[in-house]
Amino acid sequence: MYWRNTSVYYLRSFGRNVKEVQRISYWNYWKRKALLYSAAKAGNIELLVMVIHSHPELIWQPDYQNWTIFHVAVLYREEKVFSLIHQIGGM
Repeated sequence: MYWRNTSVYYLRSFGRNVKEVQRISYWNYWKRKALLYSAAKAGNIELLVMVIHSHPELIWQPDYQNWTIFHVAVLYREEKVFSLIHQIGGM
C-alpha cells in the first residue's frame, strides 16, 4: 500500500511540475515576443538577430493589434529592421 501512495504523490508532484514548466514556458514566450517588438520599434538590429535566431517563428506572430514586426518596422520607419526581416523571410 505504501508504494501506491508514494506513486500517487510522485504523479501529482510531476503533474504540478509539468504545469509550472508550461506556465514558465508560456511566460518566457510572451517576454521574448515583447522583447522582439520593442527591439523592432527601437531599430535594435543586434537584439532582433539574437531573438530571431533562437525563435524564428516569432517573426510571423501578430501582437494584440494583429500586427507583425513587419508592421512595427514600417510604422516606426525602421528601414534596417524591415530589410533584415525581408532578408530572413526570403530564406
